[in-house]
Amino acid sequence: AVYLTPHHHYPTTVTLSAERRLALLELARRERFAIIEDDYDHDRGIMILWKHMADAHTDDIRAKVQSNVIELRRTANEKYGVLNGDPNAEKFIRKGSYSLENVAHILLFTDGMIPPKEDPAAPDDFSNLVTWYLEGGLANVRNRIREIEESDPNCWKYPRYKTSDDIGAIAISPYYSAED
Repeated sequence: AVYLTPHHHYPTTVTLSAERRLALLELARRERFAIIEDDYDHDRGIMILWKHMADAHTDDIRAKVQSNVIELRRTANEKYGVLNGDPNAEKFIRKGSYSLENVAHILLFTDGMIPPKEDPAAPDDFSNLVTWYLEGGLANVRNRIREIEESDPNCWKYPRYKTSDDIGAIAISPYYSAED
């Protein structure tokens, strides 16, 4: 399997071109391997624009970027997946089996659980989320994120569409006994 984040491929942060995506799809078909694509950061460009406006203390940024947001949302389930009842969302769901050996916890969460960051162009760092989870579970993660959001009600320091986003998460901690 190949795991990729096409909009800011780690560690290069280069966007995967359409030509390279098609070549990868052809290779996967020919060699019979899975592609696991994670495109959670599809709105990075809007957030970078937001940050520039926030640095200038622009009021009502949301209204000023609304046309960009509308255009981006038109590409839902075409360029990025949204579980909204659209049958096209299925093409963003991967299935298969993966070894859970040495896996202590699996966290599944909505974008509201992604810790806000000051620079939307910077690579994501989920180490705080993991630390917060290990210190106090999902409630601790939620509380820490809410503290950050409440410290920035204008969304100037941490660019985002609204002060607080919805939060949904599931934590799975596989248990292996000595007999397994």
